[in-house]
Amino acid sequence: MVSNNKPKLKQMWIIRGSIGEKGLQENAFLNEGVVAIGWNRYGDLSRFKGNKLALKEYMRAINPEYDERTIGQDAGTISRFIDSVGIGDFVVLPQHEEPFVHLGRITSEYMFLTDGIDYEGNLDEGTTLKNIRKVKWIKKIPRDRIEPSLYKYLNVKHTLYSVNEDLNRHIQKLSHAEIKQLIEN
Repeated sequence: MVSNNKPKLKQMWIIRGSIGEKGLQENAFLNEGVVAIGWNRYGDLSRFKGNKLALKEYMRAINPEYDERTIGQDAGTISRFIDSVGIGDFVVLPQHEEPFVHLGRITSEYMFLTDGIDYEGNLDEGTTLKNIRKVKWIKKIPRDRIEPSLYKYLNVKHTLYSVNEDLNRHIQKLSHAEIKQLIEN
């Protein structure tokens, strides 16, 4: 039997603030120790935990102008954020306006903040982050340290997606000392 000696990697996600906000959401993520998704108008999303079908039905009722593709994409992002992202998972935040990516670790379950976290800007739903998870930010990595063959995975224009194994290993290698210290504490 052939054994794979590579250690199991902790799940890693890429999340990004709204590009239209030119990094303002990203600054709030970093300053407040959170990551967030939009969709404030849906309220507390925890009622859809484990029930993507109910989420899609609700979205269709609220947004009759949305086509099925939009409903599917948005529901997929929301479901990943409330169901798939876990405490202890790593999160990568590529900065829009700065040449850095930030590595953090998820420290909370999904939360809906009634009052939200204010940030400067004005997305379609105002200037607050309400659908959040807490994060401990552990490393700021210059983008030029990312292998060119892996860099393309940072530029996918989705809000939240899982990182492939090669990029995950690479970022963890660049952050080895910080990750080791975090795990030991």
